[in-house]
Amino acid sequence: MENHHEYKPRTALSRYVECIWIFNGQNNETNSIVEPLVPGGRAELIFTKSTILWHGSNIKNEAERISASFLLGQRNCVKYITCLDHYSSFGVRLKPGCLPVFSGVPANSCSNRITLLNKIFGPEIDQVTEKLFDAKNKEEAIQTIESWLEKHISEPNSDWLDLQEYLAKINAVEHAGPVTIKKLSKAYGWNAKRTERLFLKYVGFTPIQFIKIIRFRRSVEQLYAGYENLTNLAYDSGFYDQSHFIREFYRYAGNKPSDFLKMPNSIAKFLYKVK
Repeated sequence: MENHHEYKPRTALSRYVECIWIFNGQNNETNSIVEPLVPGGRAELIFTKSTILWHGSNIKNEAERISASFLLGQRNCVKYITCLDHYSSFGVRLKPGCLPVFSGVPANSCSNRITLLNKIFGPEIDQVTEKLFDAKNKEEAIQTIESWLEKHISEPNSDWLDLQEYLAKINAVEHAGPVTIKKLSKAYGWNAKRTERLFLKYVGFTPIQFIKIIRFRRSVEQLYAGYENLTNLAYDSGFYDQSHFIREFYRYAGNKPSDFLKMPNSIAKFLYKVK
């Protein structure tokens, strides 16, 4: 049984944070369930004392055991995760391109991996985690997270501001592709190398990789909404044809579309945030 709630951040953080969430659940299965963690395009700061197993990109890998607060980096391929027994976490879902604003580290150094938060922010993370779990109520916990986040905001430069406009325009294009990137870059006076460098620093991936993630996200949202015709879904999501769609879907979800919908993914689906 899972119980999760999402909260809009205070105004000072809304530029960088999509939401703050609280997630509690209990794994009642005899054998812990391994769930696919599909790309979401952004990073999550997760404060927890619960134990998770991180399998990486292969479900059969020997899992890394993590029992402390961590950064779940943005991903461009399927990863696998297991939550053991009872799990209780507080999280911050960052908007694309916003991880370096708080961490000061390039986003691509955290892509496709889990990083303990104390390696980025130091021992203060342990104090913040303790304070969260000692909070009298959810309001106090959220205030604790918001105050900590505000303390770590670094003033964004002009490159970051331009990139946020750039990302908004990419998201607004239904079938974004290389030509769109070329035109957008020209509008901002960027050459291809500069565009790629900014994306790697702030988003964690190249522009093409990011657009593929957006395209995949749209297809998953459509599937969960009940879209059954895969050929039409492929074209509507910007793929060349159905075979291209299934091939790309397998890369990002580890399964064919029909099989993916049958898999246990309550936690992964929550973190992925399917609308």
